Amino acid sequence: LHSSRPGLRTLNKGECEYLFANSFYSLSGAMGTQAAEIRSLALLRQPVFIYGEPGTGKEQIARYLYLHSSLANHPFIVVNCALLNEKTWDFLLNHYNSPLSATGNTIYFQNFESISPQWSSELLAAIEETGLARRVRLIFSCSIVEGEPVPEVLRHFSERLGSLALPLPSLRSRSDEIPSLSSLYLNSLNLELGKQLSGFEPRAIEMLRQYPWPNNYTQFKNVLRALAALSDGPYIRAGTVADMLSKERTLRAVPQPASARKPSEQTLEEVIRDVVQQAVAAHGGNRAAAARQLGISRTTLWRYMEKIEQKQQNVEKES
Repeated sequence: LHSSRPGLRTLNKGECEYLFANSFYSLSGAMGTQAAEIRSLALLRQPVFIYGEPGTGKEQIARYLYLHSSLANHPFIVVNCALLNEKTWDFLLNHYNSPLSATGNTIYFQNFESISPQWSSELLAAIEETGLARRVRLIFSCSIVEGEPVPEVLRHFSERLGSLALPLPSLRSRSDEIPSLSSLYLNSLNLELGKQLSGFEPRAIEMLRQYPWPNNYTQFKNVLRALAALSDGPYIRAGTVADMLSKERTLRAVPQPASARKPSEQTLEEVIRDVVQQAVAAHGGNRAAAARQLGISRTTLWRYMEKIEQKQQNVEKES
């Protein structure tokens, strides 16, 4: 599971089984009506592109595809494109011991929307020139934002490799299933936390159904865990849910500009700060997606964010 190379992890079948079995996807039955489709895809050797909003369980589905494939006794290699550095990338493409040189592995390229155009071109060339897709199972995942087009890199790779698409629905599009998802996950939380919660008050479950869940199942799981920990009676109360969702709205709201001045009266630095903060918040903290929206590199965005965070720290010290 551990790796000294940033962005690169190797897992075996047992580790993937443990991680999936203890995931929200497994404990709540969140695959829902897609279960049959996902099981069918697991039996194929074609590359698969998983895409959906942040928090929709892309990594868990990648593990499921691996575990139910004919290659489950070989390693599961995770290449996190958001964490790769030049040294790891050079190792992947050029080292004799690279997982790309092996046969029978499942290689999962996570956060593929974060890969640079140069690296995506180099990877595609390596896949085609070495017949990688015939030697291993390739799985890619991309985070997308509702209303935005699918990243161009996904389209390009899908066309060139003949990949199969697996879109994952947002939680808000499955709001009618929230009562059953909540109930199943609550059973596991009772065991984990030593609780005896029977369920939710009717108004409480309705509030959960109406909330938009911008970070989807990841956020939903964390909220349910917090609600279970805070509740003492047999039912999770509507008031407890209302307080928790109010905090979530505050936490995930698009920040208001710190300056009360009109944009025309702000300095360039203040305008940039507001635009960057709003873009990052709108993408649920996904800086790669925010950078893509703004048309700047991830490095440039991180530099802006470092300046913003440093300035906020200085203000806090002075106050």
